[in-house]
Amino acid sequence: MDITEQQIEQWEDEHGTVAYRFVEDKPKIGAVLPHSSEWDGDNPTDEELPGTSTWETLQMAREYAQWSSGWIVAVGGSHVRWGQEAGERLLANATVLAIVEAAGVALSR
Repeated sequence: MDITEQQIEQWEDEHGTVAYRFVEDKPKIGAVLPHSSEWDGDNPTDEELPGTSTWETLQMAREYAQWSSGWIVAVGGSHVRWGQEAGERLLANATVLAIVEAAGVALSR
């Protein structure tokens, strides 16, 4: 799905912040994504972050998802804070606005 600057501006007016996230299962538009977990190296912990981890740009989400199978989605929400990775931001009430594209092996689905 091609997303226009006009669409992004409209979403920002409605949600505050627009970012991108990789998800394994194809979500529904309007779904609110759960908060992300804190990670210890390559392993998630039981500690919940104060928001959902997202990427500032579509290209960053693509790079993160390149070896995975799933979907890249546009999400809107309230910016909570920056994440540990460059370009990572945590959003509260991260709502799926659009399914942008399939990622990795999902391209063949």
